[in-house]
Amino acid sequence: SDFNQWRAILVLAAVWLIVCALWVGLRRRRAYQVLAIAMVANACLLSIIGLAQYVTCANRILWFVPSSNDTFFGTFIYRNHAGPWLNLGVALACGLAWSFAARSTRRMDKSGPAPLFAFLAVVIGIGVVVSLSRGSIVVLVVFAVAMLAALALQIVSRRSERRAGIVVAAIAILLAVFVAGGLQRMGIERVTNRFTGLVDGQDASAQLRMVASEASAEMLSDRWLLGWGAGDFRFGFPIYQMRHPGIYFPGEKNFSNRLKWEHAHNDWLQWPIEYGAVGMLLLAVTPVFMLFRFVRAGGLTNPFSFPVALGCLLVLGHGAADFVFQNPAVLATWAALLVMATRWAELDEATSR
Repeated sequence: SDFNQWRAILVLAAVWLIVCALWVGLRRRRAYQVLAIAMVANACLLSIIGLAQYVTCANRILWFVPSSNDTFFGTFIYRNHAGPWLNLGVALACGLAWSFAARSTRRMDKSGPAPLFAFLAVVIGIGVVVSLSRGSIVVLVVFAVAMLAALALQIVSRRSERRAGIVVAAIAILLAVFVAGGLQRMGIERVTNRFTGLVDGQDASAQLRMVASEASAEMLSDRWLLGWGAGDFRFGFPIYQMRHPGIYFPGEKNFSNRLKWEHAHNDWLQWPIEYGAVGMLLLAVTPVFMLFRFVRAGGLTNPFSFPVALGCLLVLGHGAADFVFQNPAVLATWAALLVMATRWAELDEATSR
């Protein structure tokens, strides 16, 4: 009733069919643009709902649905799943803002929708911060710094697109100042307190996860070739959990106090544990294929594809510290953005030729 191979294959099949549908079904850049706008609007709406729940101190999802977890955000039961999903929305909004700014520069338009999407990126980013997901906040900061560096490089290297880069950078800086003031009014202490214990080494959750990663590495080493089976981490982990009392009985030693680990809180370990080297090789074929097509199509210099791909890469890195991709919404959105970034770069290259 908790998990089995049938449920796992349903999740993976859904993601695979989404990838195929986007790759085969959408043949024009305009279609990808409409889809991207809809996804950004969806992320912005969920961020606003989460902010409204925070301001009103809601104790239920959407104010009327009971939650099994107190750390919900928006319609996500767990904030560490809401954060990565919103970060993907930030990357998509930045990609749209940069692509529209570049188009306005080429056409010498006096105005365009780029400032609107930059503003939406900030709204979604505020949702990431208020969600109090530490890993997601770190990813957001790294993404913002990388984007500003990329814009600066664009301004220096391409005179023809300096206006687009300056406009986007100026908007981003002004909105960042606006956001900082708004967060200060909302109570930034809650955010800083989340990191204080982590820096001091006194955070119990972080210490438990480190020990759990050690036990997970032992579990992986025993069946690294074929793995334990899809969805079987939660059933095999107690064998290794018993070897580390700190993650078995964290307090008083009694059966009611035993911790139940359904996930390793480390996707870089849990996926190989369940699927093994053979399974991971099969699962990696599609992302590697897309990476090859992405680079060949000039995605690293594409105003839309680069921010989206960067966001996907950083969320993938976040998976090393949490079970980000165990959430089907995050996994499906991440896979969809990989396709969108790759196909957009290829369609742009075809148009240029």
